[in-house]
This record gives sequence, structure tokens and C-alpha cells, in this order.
Amino acid sequence: MLYFLVPSIAAQDIVYSLVGGSAVAAMAVGISTNRPRGRLPWYLMAAGQACFVAGDVLWDVFANVLHNTPFPSAADVLYLAGYPLLASGLALLVRDRDPERDRASLIDALVISAGLAVVTWVFWIDRYAGDQTLSVPAFLISVAYPIMDLLLIGFLARLTLSPGQRPISYRLLSASLFLTLGADVAFAGLELAGAYNGRNVIDIGWLLSYVAIGAAALHPTMGALTQPAAPPFVSSNARRLVLLAGASLMVPCVFAVQALQGEPANTAALGLGSAAIFLLVLARMAGLIKQVEWDAEQLRQQGNLLTRALEKEQQVVGQLQELNRLKGDFVAMVSHELRSPLTAIIGYAKMLRLPPVSEDPTLQAESLQILERQGERLLRMVENLLTASELENRAVPFSMGPVSVEDLFREVTESHSSAQGRIRVSLPAERLVVHTDRQLLGRVLTNLMDNALKYSAPGSECEIGAMRVDRVIQFWVTDHGVGIEPDEVGRIFDRFYQVDSSRGLSTSGVGLGLSLVRDIVDDLGGSVEVTSELGRGSTFTVTFPLRVPQVTEADSGSSVLTAS
Repeated sequence: MLYFLVPSIAAQDIVYSLVGGSAVAAMAVGISTNRPRGRLPWYLMAAGQACFVAGDVLWDVFANVLHNTPFPSAADVLYLAGYPLLASGLALLVRDRDPERDRASLIDALVISAGLAVVTWVFWIDRYAGDQTLSVPAFLISVAYPIMDLLLIGFLARLTLSPGQRPISYRLLSASLFLTLGADVAFAGLELAGAYNGRNVIDIGWLLSYVAIGAAALHPTMGALTQPAAPPFVSSNARRLVLLAGASLMVPCVFAVQALQGEPANTAALGLGSAAIFLLVLARMAGLIKQVEWDAEQLRQQGNLLTRALEKEQQVVGQLQELNRLKGDFVAMVSHELRSPLTAIIGYAKMLRLPPVSEDPTLQAESLQILERQGERLLRMVENLLTASELENRAVPFSMGPVSVEDLFREVTESHSSAQGRIRVSLPAERLVVHTDRQLLGRVLTNLMDNALKYSAPGSECEIGAMRVDRVIQFWVTDHGVGIEPDEVGRIFDRFYQVDSSRGLSTSGVGLGLSLVRDIVDDLGGSVEVTSELGRGSTFTVTFPLRVPQVTEADSGSSVLTAS
């Protein structure tokens, strides 16, 4: 290496200091050029390196200019000041990389530090404690060096085990710190053995550490070192396990080395180290158990969510199957209900051309009446289907205005011309007028009358009536038919639902009439109720305010009701 080819010791010292100074300059340039997210860690590490360089320069002045190398000296103060600055920079670097404060990595770093602390105490610090030739300042400075190395080792272990990216800059920074610590340990060993002569191959370690940390700061990836790590943070790779195993075995290894060397075991250091590592391992196990329990709870919650999702999926499948069945039933019912009046219309139309009917005015009148009745039935069925579709799509056109109840009842009874004589109208002496949609209210009363006639015996009377009660007007339709089972009362307004056909006298229809009644009445701001007694009949009551809310244009292009 060029450093060792320089013939003069003074020139070697100058090269050494220039390499250290260039590392500090490189760090300053790197911070300015790469502009990392967190600059303070790099500034602190640069300050630590500057302290090392200043210590080197001051030591060279003592050795080459003053020809005196006192111990301790101001150079030692500068050297020792560099370690806390480096450690602080590493601590901030770990904080930026690990915003979630990975507790597992912290405990693992403490385990490694505890194991190395036992080795350092027994083979390094304890040796100084037994050296009676050292003055108190010399002893304190001598002990401070291994303590500072331990501090740096702890934060380096924390950085090594922390989550986050490991780009080239990270590897160069780690290499610089490992080289520094390795050279320090080698220097301490030579010092204790009295073999260090001031110029040694271990200088290469310090020189390379300067080069590595300067290159780490200059590399474009240095900004990634302060980027927060993404979860998961806990890692249990083989390298970590090897480090932890080695740290845990350091105490028995130290005991074995002392035994082989015939030295008395340092029971205090070994005992404290063993206790510290044991407690840290317990804390690590507690964290692992807590993590496992948390993972199990998350899995349980995810399982519950999946179970509920499956239940909802099964429920949706059941609903879709039910809708598919209802669709099939509806198509069959509609086909049957449309075919019946169409068959009658076609049949009687053909009969009108035959001589017996075409020549008999009475038969013609009866046939035309049947044609009219079947046509009205077909029209009401089609109108119900169209209204149901419009209500479903919120596209019913409302036309509000004053409606004469008497005129409306007349239209309803005329639409049931085939039931003349069976419908009784009940109205008070006063003229009733309601503000509503005439066509929709007529549809409600027509459907209720259809239902009353359908479930009443032929010839039995049905009643339609209205009266004013305080500020509302009530409409009712009463039949004297079979009545409704109590458990079916709550379902008769469901779409496509029909009561048990075994009790009905005439159960034709598709089950839309009463559902339309409920939907129209709700949209018009009213209410509908039913009272029924088996074998005696039913009464449907519709209640509206005397002035039903008016309709304005609103959302979805449809008409909705607002209070007037």
C-alpha cells in the first residue's frame, strides 16, 4: 500500500491525516450533493470523523514536532469525542429507518452488546483495573476507549439488525464502522501485549474506514439510508440467528478460556452478563409470544370475516335462486292470466261470425259484454304490470290535482260492469274532494275492488266507501269472502304473493294488485291497513291527508313528493 511505501514517518503521518481529512470533505460534499431526507445523522458522523482526524493531527504534532507523546493527552479527548458523535448519528439513522421502533431488533442488538460487553470487561477493562502503574487519568482514558467501542458496537448492531433498504451506501458505512472497531480491538490487544510500535498494519484498518465512510456519503444511494422501512419489521433470518447464538455463547466461552489459561473466573462479570442475556432473551420470547398471539387473533378475525362473507354469499345465492323461482312462477302466471282472457276474446269473436250468434241480437249482446269484460280484465292486468315496472324504476309520472271522490267511485264501479249489483257505494252527504293523483288513486281502489270480488262468493256484496275523519279522508273496500289467515296478513302486500288457493273462490291473478296498492299509497303520502276475519271477510282501509303532499321533480329524473 502507498502509505507504507512512504519512507519518512512524518510523511506517512501527513498521508494518513490527508486521507482522514478527505473522508470528512467527501462526507460534506455527499450531504450537499445527494441531499438525503435526514441530514443530521450524516452531519454528526462527519463531525465524529473530524474529531478522529483532529486527534490524528494533534498526535502527529506531539510525536513529530514536540517529540513527546504524553498519555493521556488532548488527542485522546478528541478521539473519545468522536465516538459519541458517531453513535448519535447511527442512532438517528436507525430512528429514521425504523419509525415503528422495532422492539425485536433493539432486544437482539442488546443481546449482542451484552455478550461483547462480557468479553470486553474480562479481557480488556479488567486488565487495566489490575495495572497499578496507571494514574487515575490514564486509567479513566484507557477504560473509556473500550467503553466507547462498546457504545459504537451497540448502535452498529442496531443498524445491522434494523429493517430498511441495504444499498451500496449502507454496506460501505457498515464496512467503515467494522474496520474502525476491528482496528481498535487489534490496537488494544497490541497495547496490552506491549507490541505496538506506532506504525503497524492495523493502520490499514483505520485508513480503509476513512475511505469507506467517504465513499458511502458520496454514493447516490446514501439518501436511501434515511428512508423509513416498510413492514413487516421482524426478521428471523439465518444471519441474525447466528449472531444471537454467538452472543449468547460468549459468556461460557469466556469462562472456558479463563479456565484453560488457569485464571480465576471473573464471576461478577460472568454472572451479570449471563443474567442480562437471560432477561433479554426472556423479553424477546415474550415479544415473540405476543406477536404469535396477535397473528392468531388476526387470523381468527380474518376467518370470521371470511365466514360472514361466505354466509352472505350463500344468502345472496339463496335470494337469487328464490328470485329465479319467482321469475319462473311469474312468467307462468302471467302467461296463464293473459291466455285466459285472450282465449275468451278470440273464442267469442269467432262466435260472433257464426250464423246462430250473428243473427240473434241477444246472443250478440251477451258475447260483446263478455268481450268487453275480458278486455277490461286484460287491460287492468297490463296496466298493473306497467305500473309495477314504473314504481320499481321510480319513473311514475304524478299529476296532482283535486279529485272528486264521488266521480272516482263512479269510474271504479263502471270499470267493474260485470259485477253490477254486487258493489255498494257508501258516501257521506258532504262532497268529498282529495288533492292527489286521480289515475293512481283510481288504480288503488280498482285493485282493492278486484281483490274483494275475487275472494267473495258469486252474488255476495262488496262495499266501497269514503268519509272524512278530522284532517284525513279514509277509503275502504269491504268484502264478505273467505277472509285472510292471521299469519298471512303481513305478507299479502308482498309482490307476487297470493293466499292459499284452496280457500279462494277465484284465485286468478299474478299477485301484483295489493303490492301496487301499498307502493302507490306510500308514494302518495298515505297509509293502508287491513282487518280480516276468517269466513266473514276483510276490510282494506286507505288513509290520506285532505291535502296530499305535492310532487316536484327530483333525483334520478323521477317525481317525488314534497310537503306543500
